[in-house]
Amino acid sequence: MTQFRQFTGEFGRIAQFLKPLSRGRFGAFGLQDDAATLTSQAGYDWVVTTDQIVAGVHFLGSETPVQLADKLMAVNLSDLAACGAEPDAGFLTLCLPKYIDDDWLSAFAEQLMVWLNRYNFAIMGGDSTATSGPMVLGLTLMGKVPTDQHLTRLGAKAGDLLVVSGTIGDGYAGLQIAEGKIKSGSFDVLKARYFQPQPRLSLGWALRDVAHAAMDISDGLLADTVKMAAASNLKAVIDLPSIPLSPASLQLVQQGSLAKMDLLTGGDDYELLFALPPARRSNLTSLAKQSGVSLSVIGFFEDGVGLLLKDSNGPVALPEKLGFCHG
Repeated sequence: MTQFRQFTGEFGRIAQFLKPLSRGRFGAFGLQDDAATLTSQAGYDWVVTTDQIVAGVHFLGSETPVQLADKLMAVNLSDLAACGAEPDAGFLTLCLPKYIDDDWLSAFAEQLMVWLNRYNFAIMGGDSTATSGPMVLGLTLMGKVPTDQHLTRLGAKAGDLLVVSGTIGDGYAGLQIAEGKIKSGSFDVLKARYFQPQPRLSLGWALRDVAHAAMDISDGLLADTVKMAAASNLKAVIDLPSIPLSPASLQLVQQGSLAKMDLLTGGDDYELLFALPPARRSNLTSLAKQSGVSLSVIGFFEDGVGLLLKDSNGPVALPEKLGFCHG
């Protein structure tokens, strides 16, 4: 018997697959209107972020719909995490190639719902269109943060400690494996860090009244450190041996498959980088326990401009490329 793939029209797809993502939220109108209504909450400020992922640029194109839903959500939620914000509403934009069928969209929407249920927010609107070009998935998120507790990358002070969460370089290593550039060994944990990153929301919330500045690491540790230093009109000093690497990434470095500097500049980490007052260093243990992620002091900020790398032998030359460039 011949099997026919199902392609429901635009409005049918919205009603069948996307409307449930509004989770019955007042103001979303079941995604049947052209706009949504949002009500602000006393004592909170809005934080808004938007990111899109494009086939061939931000993802390979061979990913499953579940992996793409995870990545789209994670990269946007990571921005809210860096601000200390809680997700409240999302606006979804889909440019889908014409070969995408209902089964694909169903799996994609079901995985989006996993995130919505986990963090108790809703898709309030958006847009969907077919395209003959590459797949483009976009998401705008609105989060809320208590008034005057919004973290930015601008607030670091001279003397602050430079701290990172988790381990650095796993996402980049996972990409190299997924692209077949590294063939030896089994490194599923690294591929998972690339395909399905985990935003550090709990840590971001815990940092609201502790850190002076924060941002997520998406373009590479070195490039993003420079961004925070520049925004805060300071110089950053990084102690290279203090940068945390996972056992799997360290193995790749030791076997010569990757250079350590590749891990520091590759991007796709989605860990948090933050400036911590020295007097708060004793808080790191409780912050790590509260957020469920390891925290490592990798350097400090001082008066000046730029970035200094050092190891036990002294200053280390900066690489020619500090991180991923969007063009």
